[in-house]
Amino acid sequence: MIKKFAGILLIIFLSGCATIMHGDSQYVNIYTCPVGATIKMGSNKFQGPAKILIKRGMPIEEYAIVVESPGYKTVYTTIRQKPSGWLWGNVIFGIIPGLAVDYITGGAYDLEPEPLIISMEGCSNVKLQDKLPVYKIK
Repeated sequence: MIKKFAGILLIIFLSGCATIMHGDSQYVNIYTCPVGATIKMGSNKFQGPAKILIKRGMPIEEYAIVVESPGYKTVYTTIRQKPSGWLWGNVIFGIIPGLAVDYITGGAYDLEPEPLIISMEGCSNVKLQDKLPVYKIK
C-alpha cells in the first residue's frame, strides 16, 4: 500500500500541470487572403489557409513566417510563445518539479496569435473556414 501511495505521489510531483493539460504541441490556424498564398516556416511550405501543428518549447521563442503570392507584397510575421496559464497548476502539485517538466516539454507555453489572419495588401476578404488542411512542422 505504501509503495502504491509513493508511486502516485511520484507521478504527481514529477508531472507538469501545463504539460498534462495541453501537451507539448499546438495547432495554429493560419488564414490568408488571397486563398492559396504560400506560407513558409523555416524549411516548411504550405498553401493558405492551413492548420499547422507546431511544437512548443525552447530554444525557439518565435517562429518566423513568410507569406507570398504572385501580384502581392510579401508579408513577414511571427508566431510567438507566451507563458501558459496552466503553469499556475504547479503551485498545487509542486512548484519546482512541475515547472521543470513544463519548461522541458514545452507545455509551459501557448502559441499566439491563434488564429493568425494574414491579409496581404490589396486583399481584404479573409475567409475563415472550419475545415483546413492539416500540416505538421518538421
